[in-house]
Amino acid sequence: PGITVVIDDLGFGAQNNYPVITHEMLLTLINELNAAGAEAVSINKQRLVSETEIRQAGIWININTVKFAPPFTIKAIGEPKQLEAALLLRGGIKDQFTQSGVTVEITKSEKVRVEKFNGIIEHQYAQEVEKAGQ
Repeated sequence: PGITVVIDDLGFGAQNNYPVITHEMLLTLINELNAAGAEAVSINKQRLVSETEIRQAGIWININTVKFAPPFTIKAIGEPKQLEAALLLRGGIKDQFTQSGVTVEITKSEKVRVEKFNGIIEHQYAQEVEKAGQ
């Protein structure tokens, strides 16, 4: 179970070469979902992991080194009512986005699919801990 959130600037950013939806907005939304108990999150089919970067590049936003422009579809697995409520708080994410000219559509679902991470995670410092007794 979880929610799907679609945010869009209705083409304003592309028409005016000005980013309405910024990487900070996406990061704020993701942080709110994580704080509300999201167990897995993706943006436009890009699974978010500890190595994921979300960066602004002009009107584009890079996620896992892939370039995207609005609309953004965010999927989060977790308790649907709790995730939705976190975004609908008065003065919260949805209100802030709407005041910036961004549309927000939230859909609760009993089945949300978050794609697996397709990148390679390489660890330079982390090492496997030997099991006790070995």
